Amino acid sequence: MLNKLKNGIDVQDFDTIEPITLSSWDRMALVKKLEGALFVKGNAVVEALEGKRVEAYMTALRAFSDECGLTVKKLDMKLERTLLHSYRKVCPP
Repeated sequence: MLNKLKNGIDVQDFDTIEPITLSSWDRMALVKKLEGALFVKGNAVVEALEGKRVEAYMTALRAFSDECGLTVKKLDMKLERTLLHSYRKVCPP
């Protein structure tokens, strides 16, 4: 799984991957391997996720993805609320 996170996932492999949960330490370990602006923006993503601040997380994620050359669509309010609720169930404070 770590190799897939490092190297990316082929589109055809997407259906066969089971979701995994990364700990705070795992997320920080992945971010520490990044350099320069990617490290700064990746660190902001992890901090916003840990703080459970959805709007700050989405802003940081968009900045990080822009730095990587990717596009992230804005969530609609219903989907955002659903994702936040499921995250809070899985990761209680």
